[in-house]
Order: sequence, then structure tokens, then C-alpha cells
Amino acid sequence: MSDDGTKELTMKYVFSFMLVVAIALTAMFVFPAAPAKAVVPVFDMGLLTNTVSQDHNVKSEQRRAAAGSPTLLSPDPASSAPQLSPSVLRYRPSIEERRDNLASFVEKTRRVDPASAEIMERDFATKDIIGNMERAIAPYGFEITNVSHAYAYWWITAWSAVSDPTVDFSDTQVDAVKRQSADAMLAIPQFGELSNAQKQELAEVYLVQAAQIAATVAHHQGDPVQTRAVAEAIKEGASKSGMDLDKMVLTESGFELR
Repeated sequence: MSDDGTKELTMKYVFSFMLVVAIALTAMFVFPAAPAKAVVPVFDMGLLTNTVSQDHNVKSEQRRAAAGSPTLLSPDPASSAPQLSPSVLRYRPSIEERRDNLASFVEKTRRVDPASAEIMERDFATKDIIGNMERAIAPYGFEITNVSHAYAYWWITAWSAVSDPTVDFSDTQVDAVKRQSADAMLAIPQFGELSNAQKQELAEVYLVQAAQIAATVAHHQGDPVQTRAVAEAIKEGASKSGMDLDKMVLTESGFELR
């Protein structure tokens, strides 16, 4: 095989950061024969979480940081915003809270997209979505009991789906995004006031959405029309919580503005 042919084959079957995880997750979701645009509500972070006001605070900090620095979610050390202890990023997982969170996600989705809600309800009832996520992303150094890790994983997954799902990431890039996410959350005083249950809800909505993004992208791999529609749906969902994925590029220092 020629060098060009080898390169083409490698690119076609490359196991990127996102798609490796997607392989472990695709079987968790049943996909309807419906346009990808129908999944827009599922990708709307604001729709699914009661803690969305805190999510908007993270986005506000992101915009504040970006205004003073080309690096996103990297607060100025001289900022007057108090720095919280990293321990506030962690929560103690509760199976009861998880069950309530998943049920809440289904009901909120049902208000705008009954078909997607039915799929979610069936999958949540028969599969350990969060447990499978934990096992799939642990090799990349993500801990599901750390809210900033959940946010970072969602961020990388969403950006990858919009930019290029076949792109792989270095450990340095992944670690940088985890630091960006943690720094942003620790610069917000109100974050320290969140209860254990609220932090679990916030983390689990990031994890569920990341799982759905990865599985949906893998499901439509090879279909350019559906792939573009999925990317648009993800961008629309992210924009509703203040994030413009098109304006970001991932570097060894984390996400930066283009």
C-alpha cells in the first residue's frame, strides 16, 4: 500500500480520544431513524440542569478571563475574586440522587422533545450510563466525582464533535483543559456554596451530554449530512449556555480564542 493509502486508512479508522470512548458508549443508546436536528434539545445544557445559573457563572468567568487573556478559563491571578479550595470541586456520589437526576433530565427533555425523552428514559432504566462513563473516561485521568473534570470532558467532547471527531489529544492538552475548568470554578465564590447534591447534578448533566454527543457522532460516522447536522445541534446547545465552540482552538496550553 502506498504511503498516501496508508495515511488515508489510518485517518479513516483513527481511534481518537472521543471515538475510543464512543465505542464503549454507543451500545448504551438506541438511535431513532430521525433527523439529527431532532437531538438539539438533548444537547441544550440549560434545559437539563437546575444548577444552570452556576453554569452561566462559569461561562461569565470564561468571558471575563478571555477579555484579559487569550487563554480561556484562566483567571488573572491578580483578580480580586477569591480562590476556593480545590476540595469544593468534589462531591460524594449518591445512587438515589443519580436516579433523581436522570429522571429529571428525562422530564425536562420531554417538554420539548418527547421522542428523545422516551429514548433517554428507556436507556437510563436499562443501562448504567454514569457507571459506564466512569469506566470509559478513567484511563484519560478524568474522575466523575470532580465537577471540573466532568465539565472539561464535556468541553473537549463538544469541541471535538464540532471541529473534527478524529482528532486525538495529548495528555498535556487534556490536563490543561482540566486546569482551565478547575480555575474558572474556583474563582467563583458562589461555587463554594453549592450543596453536594447540586454538584452531583451539575457533573452528571455534563457526563450524560458528553456521552450522548460521543455516541451520536460515532453513530453517524460516515454520513456527512448527518454529521454536519449533529455538529450544528451541538453548537446550538453550547451557545445557549454562552459558549461559542467555533471561536476556540485547542493548544498545549488548553483552549484559546482563534
